[in-house]
Amino acid sequence: MQAGIDFRKTHDLDTLAQSVLPCFPTLRPLLTALGAWTAWGVAYRYPGEDEPEPEPDAEELSGALDVIAQLDAALRSHAPPPAKDAGKA
Repeated sequence: MQAGIDFRKTHDLDTLAQSVLPCFPTLRPLLTALGAWTAWGVAYRYPGEDEPEPEPDAEELSGALDVIAQLDAALRSHAPPPAKDAGKA
């Protein structure tokens, strides 16, 4: 809960993205892509509920992985530094 946001359970990536936008407005270009991916996560998890979504093609998946890598790097840059003795047992 780094940004002080309490999330409810949801599979809707757009809802989650909208929740964090006020805290990370510079990430808007990366976060707006997430909404289109919600169907990818639930269409195959709950088969038979609706018409199946078309599977993403290689280009869509490659683009998604690129956005995920950029988002990961951006969010890690906002993370607090690790504790000095975190690696010691």
